[in-house]
Amino acid sequence: MILGVTYAQFVGAMGVGILAGNGSPPLPDMQGRFDYSLSVGANSQSKSGPGQNGWLTLSALGHEPYFWNIVPSHAAGLSADGAAFVTTGLAKRYKLSAFEFTPYWGPTLYQSRLGNWSRRDAIQFRTGIDVSIRMTDDASMFMGMYHISNAGISSKSAGIDVTHLGFRMTW
Repeated sequence: MILGVTYAQFVGAMGVGILAGNGSPPLPDMQGRFDYSLSVGANSQSKSGPGQNGWLTLSALGHEPYFWNIVPSHAAGLSADGAAFVTTGLAKRYKLSAFEFTPYWGPTLYQSRLGNWSRRDAIQFRTGIDVSIRMTDDASMFMGMYHISNAGISSKSAGIDVTHLGFRMTW
């Protein structure tokens, strides 16, 4: 795991960020809107295998909260060597001036190679955090990291740590 913490510590920290913090309430004009983003990233681990090369990630982050300012988070990603994932989960936004910190977590469907579906590695979890800076009312740049792993529920874990950089637009 990157940053010198274990996966369990990272998930715990993101869970506290999502469940325990107040987060920032949405502005009235943002109700029902989403931030759509595109990012490119690389796996920070040095092991070889599916999902260990560059990643292209598309995501959508809601503004309208379910409860406790928790918002929906959706993403899909594809690696240069054919690994892919799709996820839907929970996130919380913390705004500080032009910056926003967003921890997120969600169950993930993952396959190590396109067209080679394996039930052994299908169920994973994606946990991450992004830091963005607002450039205009509807656009921001962000960087962050996410981890995809199965939390020990089977012997086949993705074990991927992706550091990514992207652009986000609000619609």
